[in-house]
Order: sequence, then structure tokens, then C-alpha cells
Amino acid sequence: MDTNYQELFDSAFVQAINAKFGTSVETPKQAYDVFIEKSENGRTKFDLWKQMSVLLDVTPKKIHDYFHNTWSKQFCDNIYDYRPEIERIIAELVNFCSIKDLVVTIQCRLQISYPTLKLHYQTLYQFVNYQVKILNDNKQNKKKQEVRYQNVKRKVQSQFISQNIQRTLNCISEYNALSFIQNEFINCSQVIEHNQELITQSQSMENCIHAEVPLRTFQEQSQYGLTQTLNETAKYDGYDYEMF
Repeated sequence: MDTNYQELFDSAFVQAINAKFGTSVETPKQAYDVFIEKSENGRTKFDLWKQMSVLLDVTPKKIHDYFHNTWSKQFCDNIYDYRPEIERIIAELVNFCSIKDLVVTIQCRLQISYPTLKLHYQTLYQFVNYQVKILNDNKQNKKKQEVRYQNVKRKVQSQFISQNIQRTLNCISEYNALSFIQNEFINCSQVIEHNQELITQSQSMENCIHAEVPLRTFQEQSQYGLTQTLNETAKYDGYDYEMF
């Protein structure tokens, strides 16, 4: 609505206030003060909107909306001059109050600190509603970020555990392979040692036979069965060994 409409609204509002309350105010500000003082119930306000709608040839709802959302702002203080205090109260009570309760609480607290302060209700309501929405959105974003963080954390932990398990299995496999090699080495060493003993015994037998070593000496170094074999061999070769 343009400036011309506001002037028409000013005139109609002053006229309606004087007619309703029997006053003789002349300015829109004086009429507004009377309205704040005496319009305590919805019926009184509706009668004013209805009377003004006839004067301006518009619906009572349009009169109501224009009065609260636009026209009455000119008589109120700028809420943005008190923004830090308002935001502090919102942050303190947002989890415990509805939007309407927050608005009323803010008005009461600021009124104590600033007795002459007049805040525009609709503007304050819109501001509080917007700030609460921002706070709630931030909470939701933090929750989403926390969920994403926990998911990533679980994924990393799972990968870490899997890698540790795989490393452990690899170590076990390597240990088993090494143990197998060690056991095979021990077995081979034992076989070699056993074969070496057999070779040594065989050489001793051969030395006794061909070097004419008394059989008594050989018997002291050999087993009974092997001695018997040598005795038979000695007889065959024609040597006169003394048998024991």
C-alpha cells in the first residue's frame, strides 16, 4: 500500500478511536496510545477494524493485517538495536518455551531494563521464529554431522580390525611355514647324523678286516650282531682270529 493509503489509514484510525472511546485525539500517535491503553480484548479491536473497513472500503482482515504488520511499526523501537540481548534470551530458553512464550518473556525482560521500550510484536515474533529455526537447523546439522562422523569412525575401525586380523593370519602362516622348515631341517640333520654313524661303523669294520686288528678290539667298539658277521668273514678269509 502506498503513502496515500497510509494517510487515509491515519485519518480513519483517528476517527474510529474517537468514535469508539469518546476521545478527541488529533494525531495517529495519540490514537495509537489510546488503542494500546483501552483495546484489551479481541471484540473491541474487531469493532475498530469493522468501522475502519467501512471508511476505507476494504475488508476488516485487511485493516487488521495492515495495522499489525506495517502501520503500527512507526510507533515502536527498532528490535535490532537490542538484538544481542534478544538472541541471548532465545538461546537460554529455546528448549523450554514456545515461540509465543519466548516473545512474551523477551518483552517482559527488556521492559524491566528499558521501561520506555516499545517493541513491535509481529516484528519481534518473526525475528524470534527465525532465530529458533536457525538454532534448530544447526542442531539438526550437528546431529547429521555426528551421525556421519560415527559412520566413518566405525568404517575406519572395521578396516583397521580387518587389517590387523589379516596381518595376524599372515604372521601365523609365516610362523607355521618357518616351523615346518625348522622341523624338516632337524629331521634331515638327524638322518645325516645317523648315516654318518653307519658310515663310521662300516669303515671301522673294513679297517679291522684288512689291517689285522685283533677282533677283541673291534668287539669292544661294535655291536654283537656286527661282530658275528666279522667272525664269519675272518673264517672265510683264513685268518686265525681269537673269538670271544
